[in-house]
Order: sequence, then C-alpha cells, then structure tokens
Amino acid sequence: MKNNSLPLWGPYGKKYAGVSKITAVKGHPAARFDFLTVPGVMGFDIRLPNVTLPSAYHTWEAASDLSFFTFRHELEWKDRVFADVSYARLDEDSFLVRTELVNDSDKIKNFVVNYFYSLELPVGKPFEPSLPENCVFIDAASFDEHEYAVPRPWDEQNPDGLKKGIIPDSRFSGGEGVGDRAERWHLPHRILKPFGGEKGDRVAYELKAGKRFLDPVLVARYRSVALKYTDAIIDGVFFIESSDTAVFSVGNGKLVLPPSDELTYAVLSLESVPERLELVSEGTGAVELDFFVICEKEDAGIVLSKTKNDPETGFLPETEVAEGNGFLMHSKYPGCEDEFFVRVFDENTRFRHVKSGCLEDCMSSRMSNADESFDDLTESFTGAFSRKHSDDGFFENAISHTIFVDPGSSSVRYAVVSDKPQKEFTTDELEAFFRRAKEKTVGVKLNPDGEKFALSTRILNSALLTNVVYPIYRRGEYIIHFTPGKRWDCLYTWDAGFIGLGMNELSPEISRFILDTYLSEESNPDFAFLHHGSPVPTQIYHFFEMLQKTEKREELLDFYCRLRLYYHYYSGKIRGSTTAKFRSGLLTTYDYFYSSSGMDDYPAQVAMMKDCVRDTAAPVITTATAIRFAKLLSLAAAELGQSGDIAEYSADIERFTAALNRYSWEDESGYFGYVLHDEKYEPKEIFRTKEGENRNKGLDGVYPIISGICDEKQKKAILGHLQNEKEMMSPFGISAVDQSASYYRVNGYWNGNIWFPHQWIIWKSLLDIGEADFAFEIAGRALKIWKREVEDTYYTFEMVNVTTGSGGWFHNFGGLSSPILLWAKAYYSPGTLNVGFDTLVKKSSFTEDFTEMNAVLRGSGNESVVLAVLKAGHEYEVTVDGKKQPAKMRTDGCVEIKTKINEETTIHIIRK
Repeated sequence: MKNNSLPLWGPYGKKYAGVSKITAVKGHPAARFDFLTVPGVMGFDIRLPNVTLPSAYHTWEAASDLSFFTFRHELEWKDRVFADVSYARLDEDSFLVRTELVNDSDKIKNFVVNYFYSLELPVGKPFEPSLPENCVFIDAASFDEHEYAVPRPWDEQNPDGLKKGIIPDSRFSGGEGVGDRAERWHLPHRILKPFGGEKGDRVAYELKAGKRFLDPVLVARYRSVALKYTDAIIDGVFFIESSDTAVFSVGNGKLVLPPSDELTYAVLSLESVPERLELVSEGTGAVELDFFVICEKEDAGIVLSKTKNDPETGFLPETEVAEGNGFLMHSKYPGCEDEFFVRVFDENTRFRHVKSGCLEDCMSSRMSNADESFDDLTESFTGAFSRKHSDDGFFENAISHTIFVDPGSSSVRYAVVSDKPQKEFTTDELEAFFRRAKEKTVGVKLNPDGEKFALSTRILNSALLTNVVYPIYRRGEYIIHFTPGKRWDCLYTWDAGFIGLGMNELSPEISRFILDTYLSEESNPDFAFLHHGSPVPTQIYHFFEMLQKTEKREELLDFYCRLRLYYHYYSGKIRGSTTAKFRSGLLTTYDYFYSSSGMDDYPAQVAMMKDCVRDTAAPVITTATAIRFAKLLSLAAAELGQSGDIAEYSADIERFTAALNRYSWEDESGYFGYVLHDEKYEPKEIFRTKEGENRNKGLDGVYPIISGICDEKQKKAILGHLQNEKEMMSPFGISAVDQSASYYRVNGYWNGNIWFPHQWIIWKSLLDIGEADFAFEIAGRALKIWKREVEDTYYTFEMVNVTTGSGGWFHNFGGLSSPILLWAKAYYSPGTLNVGFDTLVKKSSFTEDFTEMNAVLRGSGNESVVLAVLKAGHEYEVTVDGKKQPAKMRTDGCVEIKTKINEETTIHIIRK
C-alpha cells in the first residue's frame, strides 16, 4: 500500500461514536484513544452511541477531510429533545467537542453531558517468549520458503489482506504465526487441509551461522488444528479441535507435535545446528506454528517455562484533575507515547470511572444522575442483577450536570480533547471556531428541483465519511479503513468500490486512498487484489469514474496497471486462478467465496449450495462483469497510452460473449441462466428447478445487458423483465429477484428487497443504449424512497423492502447505498456530467456560473445518453460537433442529450 495519509485524529472508533487518536503503546502493534460524548436527560434512560446497533444517534454532517463531523443524539423521539454533538479539529493535536442541547418540548428539561474516554488495545499484546542467553530464535512467520502439497486456489490470492501462510494473532510472538485460517466453509468440494495436514506441506528457514552448541535441541511452539467437512449443508467446512498428532521431518529426525488446542511446546534433539531448517509434514495432523528456538538441551527448560505476559495494565491511566477555566483532566497510560488532556468548560462537573471496556455494563440511570451515590456505574440497584464485566478496559468519565433548558430553547456545552498540553480558550473563541469549521461540511449543491433531496443525501454523505475505523490488518500492517458500516470490522471488496464511487464526489483524495487500499502490484506475491467477501470487481467502476473526472490522466496510469493485474486474475489467466476452469469458457469465483454477486441469499446461489453443485456451476455475473471490465480497461488503455493491451481485451470479450450466448441464454424465460458442468468441467445444462423453471430469474440473469453484448431480442426480453411491475420493477425500484418466480420471497435479505448498487450499474448501461426515460425512472424511484425513509428515521439503511418500502438491516450504512448520492448529482447538481460505460470523457468544463459546458467525448459510434446539469431557470442550446442537436430538459437544469458518440465527439451547451 502506497498511501496512509489520513489524519491521526478522526472518527475511527469501533465501539462508540466519537473522536479517536491513533497512538502507539509499547508492545502493542495497534492502539487507539477513544473519546465520546453521551448526552442525556437527568434520571432518564441514556442511549450510548454504540456504532454496531441502532442506538438513537445519527451521522449528521461531516467535512471531506474529517476535520469536522456531527452526530445527532435523539433523547426523545424525533426533533423533540435532542443533542447535536460536533467534533472539530482545532489543530493537529486537539479537537473541540461542542454539544448543543435542544429542548423543543413544552417542559423545562434538566440535561447531563457525559464525557467518556479510554485507551483501546484492539490488537492484543503479542506473546513474549522466555529465551536463554545462548540460543537461535526463529520466528515461524519469517520463513524463506512455504509450500502446500495440494495447492490452494488462493495461493497467490490470499483473502483478507493476508500473506501466504501467515495468520495474525496476538497469541503468537510478533503477532503473527504460520498456519492456514483462510475461510473455506463455502468450499466442501475441495478437501484442503490446514498446513501440515497434507503429506509434503513444508516450511523452510535460512539460518545465520555463528552459534555453536554442545547438545542442541529444537524447541517448537505450536497448536493443533483441524477442519470438518460436511457436504450436505451450506456451511460445509468449519474448524474443530484436533485429536491428531502432527509429525514433521526435520533433517534426519522427526518433530512430533501431540494434539493441543492451546499453544504448547515440543522438543527435538539435533545432531548439529543446520544452515537451513526445513520442516516437511508427514500428513498426520495440521498445526499452527509460532516460533522455534535452537538452544542447549539443558536450557530448553527456560523456553518451556511458558512464562505468560504480565497482566494487562495498559488500560489504567494515572489521572490528575485540576480546576481553572472549568476542569482539566490529564491522563498518562503505561507504555503509551501520548498523554491525553480533556478540558470541560463547565463548573458543574463531577468525575467518575468505569472498570470495564464496555459501557453497556453501566446502569443507564446511574449514568444520567450526577449524585455521588450513583458513582459506581456498574452496580445494580439492590443487587437485583449481577455486576457485569464484559470486556477488559477502563473508562474515565466526566459528567456535566444541572443544565436547565427552557422549552423552545437550547444550551451549548464545550470540551477540548488533545494529546498535548492545551492552549487557553474562551467559550466565545470556541464557538467562533466551531462556526468556521462547520462551513467545511460536505453537502451536495442541488438545483431547486432537487433541494427536496438535500437532507437525505447529506446524512448519507456523513455516513460515508464517518464509517471509518482503525485498525484493520492488511499484509503485515494496520491501516485506517472505510467500511460499509461500523458493524463490519473488516475489509469488503465489492462494497469498497461503491464507497470509493461515493467518496469521489466528496473527497477525491480519500477516494484514491480507498482504491489504493484494494489494488496490488505485480511484485506482491500474496494477492493480485485485496479480497474479502463477494469478488465483484467494483474497483473498475471506481477507477473509471475517477478517469472521467480528471484531465491529469498520467496520474492514473499506475492504477490502470494494477487493475490490469486484477483483471488477469479475475479472468483466470495468472497466479493459479481457477476462475476459468470450465471448458465452456464461462467464469466462476465459487472457489473463492460463496457469493459471486454480493446477493447473499440469491435463490440460484442458495440452491446451488444446497444441491452441492457449486464446483460445477457458472453464474452469469462473473463472465458478464469480465466483459465490462475488459471494455473499460480498453477505453482506459487507449487514453493512457497502453493501446498494446487492447487486442488481448478484444479477444477476451469475443470469447466470453460467445460462451454466454451459446450456453447461458434461454429463449423461453428471456433470462441468462446458471450453467452446470460435469465432473470434467464440460458444459451440461442450465440450472433449473425440479419443475423446469430457470433458477436465475433475477439480477444475475439480466447482467449481460451491462456488458453491452445483448442482441435486439435479448435486449427486448431483459428490458421487459426490468420494467414489468409484476416481475422485476416495483414502486421503489428493481427487485433483486423476479417477483413472478416460484422462489421469490418477501422476507429475505436480497430476495424481496431493493438494493441500489446493481441498479446503478444497470442505470449506467441504460445510458449506453439510449434508454433515457427508464434510466430516470430507476434513479427517481430510488431517490424518492430514500428521502422518505431517511427523513422518517434519520438512518441510512442498506436497502428497502419491495412490499413496504421500509429501510432495513444496518442503520448507519454507506457503501452500497452510495448510488443515491450519484443519482442526486446526475440529475440535480450543477457542474455534473454523466455518460454510460461505453463513453469516455476526454475533456469537460463548466463555466463558473454553470450556464455553459464544453466536453469532448469518445465512444464507439452508438447512440448514447449524455446528462449534463447546469444552472436551473434557463433554456439551453446544444451543439454536437458544431451542429445544433435537440435535447430534453430532464429536470430544471439537467440537459439530456441522445446522440451518437464517435471517436471524438464535441458537445457544447450554452444558455440561450
């Protein structure tokens, strides 16, 4: 990864909404200081802003550089009694925390404001071994060679940013060990035992010469592992405790590792110290390896003493409280390079602490009461419930109290948190700073026609920007990472592309950071792209939209080269990729994850797993997406001076197109189907129900329309399905599954719901084929239902239900909901230009007042739709290559042009 330029202070917490500082703690690979604000009404229930579940706080507004963000906390339902908590960067060392308490009820309210802070150690302290003075220490993760006797499909495409053969785990010394925890529960058709379980698995180390021993022994630290395979269920593979003894050949000896679920030790006598230590498995049992020590036999007991780390005390600070200009808390944590200072500008403040890392262990009514008799926050009343201690940790707490607010008025409270001694501020100075910082918040500038979508898109912007966490492991380092929602403390490939697409409209710098995170280089032997979850290569759409919006094309050449590597793996050409294993020419990613499309409960996919045919089933989306991937790379290659690559892409497009049309298209249903193959991977038939119905009546079944390969008959059938309200169209958008299909359900995750990402990809494709009215219909329905649901709840959901239109699943979601922002801009935001996938924007510019636009486009000669948004309230004249062209005002300010886009087409729009 080339860039980790995000600030050290930001909304990075994984537990509660607030501000965090990335810090360093001795012995820990990643640490974070968290500060959060919890407003409430005296004596009433307090809702902690838990980022993993609905907890009455909402992402409200944010600046694109993360220097300012606000969370709204509902204290009574919906705009009646609430608090807006804003975090604003004062300088690189400190943040202002401003809490505005609003009482729009008809009664006076007595508010409290709790400030909590803690040192978070989300990655445990690595094990520290006991070592004799004279020894050779070998970290198992520092191998020179590693090989599985039975290759994995992911040998050079390791999931989750892992190095091949390496697993991160704080139970290991150094925080990493040798083993194989790559998820494979979706893969019962491939018997792939963990490392050591197959005869011939091996690992080797080159040793530095110089150490001599009279009676040398090898001490190994390890644990046993095993997998259980059950072919008849979806969850086909899972970890279990091992009862097998693993045996490895080491030179002329045998290293015997008896079964142990916990890390333990084994000893092997050596004839001499080798120049190369090589372990070759005899296939009797699988293990995870931590380290090896070569030492004198008499010193082996030092290593075997199993000395544990000191009890974890890093959570507990030394804190001093000083009065003056409110109160100043100064906390020092053991081993932490930073000290932390919290100033509360309120004389009515008391100080408490929580001996837990989980604030949910506290009694809510104690948190909302400042009386000293309530200071033991985790003690239940009358002992009716047991005291809880869910997690290790420690929170300092300052509670500002006795804040009376009259009906129809508000009160503001201030605090400053920093990692350096603080400058002196007055509250007037802090208020002035807050107002300047607030001006940096990101809102979509919309024409009057679109102003009705301003609030719902602004809240989405805030979710996209503040759904960011630290730490996430990626190939040996811990990074800041933008997630679809903070419930997902991990990487996500297909969501990340849509996060990047949305972020490109908010912060191009962060957008590049996200793309950089998910791409790799030829020199990286561990993965060709960063993979977690459904391997839908949305990074190509992310990149192409970046290409459309910049004229500094040379800056994107490196991204192009890395995406070409991604494409080569995705299309089955390099590094042991198995995606092209079928003799039909169709592609599959089912060796890598159970979902090829991101639609977890998509009926064809569920049936494929239930029927145990995942090894021989080819979905449509993978091949269809590969075609679009190749086409977009072709356009980029021509623009970036890489035209030598185009012939390869053209040949692939022709080959994939022929395979889809020959084996997957079904005239009877008008859908493309999953194709089943035999055990030799020869194509057999389309995957059907017992009654003969195509199982792929849904989004996967129409996906070739995004590839631009459908003939007129296919196009007519697919558009018919998409537009038919008894099939795929609903009042709120396109259903993931055809509503007339026998396997359609009203209560699934994707089945029975409307999601936005595949709709956006279809929308872009409709611009390619001139379907302007239908494209606007898709965008309009999505924007209207999004507005309804967000304004009703202030939450940003993953999707909406086909039947009710109600938002569902994760509440503060960004990722796959970013098309809402893209559609709002496409039709209502001045200065926005949109084209389909087959058109490249070579140049574009708007005048400062957005009443004139010039663009140079490149296409393939097809009639396409161009959307340009200018200032509302005017009529516009359009010329294409110097000739007047009729155009439609799709909305007030949005000029919609349907025209042929040739090798170089110039469009000029000017106010009449």
